[in-house]
Amino acid sequence: MRAMLKRILPVILAGIAWSGGFLAYLQIVGPLSNMTGPAFGLFVSSLVCVAAAFAGICILLRGRYRQAEALAMVLLAVALNLAVYRVISGPAARMTVGFSLIVGGFGLGSLLAALVESPRYVLPMCVVAAVADVWSVLDGPTRQIIESRNQFVLDHVFVSYPAAAETIRPVAGVADLVFVGLFLCVAARLGLSLRRSIVGMFAGFAVGLAAAALTGGAPGLPFIGAGLLAANWKDIKPGRDEIVKTAILLAVLLVCFAAISVLR
Repeated sequence: MRAMLKRILPVILAGIAWSGGFLAYLQIVGPLSNMTGPAFGLFVSSLVCVAAAFAGICILLRGRYRQAEALAMVLLAVALNLAVYRVISGPAARMTVGFSLIVGGFGLGSLLAALVESPRYVLPMCVVAAVADVWSVLDGPTRQIIESRNQFVLDHVFVSYPAAAETIRPVAGVADLVFVGLFLCVAARLGLSLRRSIVGMFAGFAVGLAAAALTGGAPGLPFIGAGLLAANWKDIKPGRDEIVKTAILLAVLLVCFAAISVLR
């Protein structure tokens, strides 16, 4: 019983942290943003939601879940995500979907982290995430989803909050949360500084949110990855071989994404 409670408690605390941040937005930041310029209001509102999501993931990280448990978290999160709008609606549904994405993103990130065996893989991992996210936002799936205004997808794959009476503002996609979970689980597995990693990644995300508020939208993973690299560069500094392999991987990705964009 005690062991089960030890596993469930971080999930409960993560839910409390996320719900508290979401409710803080509704009670404090929402009215505040109406009194400021739109760019500043968007930045502050987004930052509150991202801080709550980060706090939830950091709490889940302390659970040290095994692979089978991480998989169960993903499956339960998907089930909750798909079922929530059949049970509740409005801000409560947004809050619940956000929690499902946090839990599922962390679970999937934890599963992927088991594949990273050396700190030298961190740079290629960050490069792949950044390039894929930039392409997705500028000319890939993320841009298509936002432009198509597919309400089902917007409801289920983005952490979002009510920006106005009839407006929903997406803040972070499930991919962002997966990589936050992945990066933090990798840092924990490989003995990197968790404190520096959390501060660096959150600072990077904050810069990304500021860029998004000023430009109308920006990919988050390049900023998150840059924050992770900056916080741990001495420990993950790659050798010549890793740099060459990363450059080759980057070239292949760019060619693939360019071909997809041309052929689509």
